[in-house]
Amino acid sequence: DRANAQGLLTVCNHVSTFDDPGMLSALIPWSVFVGEPRRGGVRWTLCTDEICAKTKLRESFFLCGKALAIKRGGGVEQPAMRTAANLLLRGDWVHLFPEGRVSRDGELGTMRRGVAKLLCDVEIAGGTPPMVLPFWHSGMSDVKPYGRWEIGVGKRVHVTVGEPL
Repeated sequence: DRANAQGLLTVCNHVSTFDDPGMLSALIPWSVFVGEPRRGGVRWTLCTDEICAKTKLRESFFLCGKALAIKRGGGVEQPAMRTAANLLLRGDWVHLFPEGRVSRDGELGTMRRGVAKLLCDVEIAGGTPPMVLPFWHSGMSDVKPYGRWEIGVGKRVHVTVGEPL
């Protein structure tokens, strides 16, 4: 549970292009989908513009799913990062993959600066620090392997949720 004005920042490893929405949707109880609109609905996330903003139609589609287009390698001063910080300031849920890319070998890669930047921006703006909830999952690379379109049905996924920070 978190206070109404407190944002939620979830972070996890990234091994499949289906981690979000697939894994997150399976984890979230239906009651959250019903009750979360009082906080602006379910999570916002960032998505590389190479995937989610290749065309205006694609960008509109992903925006309906609350995915903000961000330029890979474009730094932390991008409009999508400012938008994400503002969403946290108003108490929304933002999900990030701190590595900033899909891991092709399943190993945790180098963390990028985005999470720290968002936390600093909220603090500088005088907002309530968001709750940070880390989790780790395995098996999503079997559900949707990198570079393949088909979804593996009946595959096992394991998720470990850490303590809120």
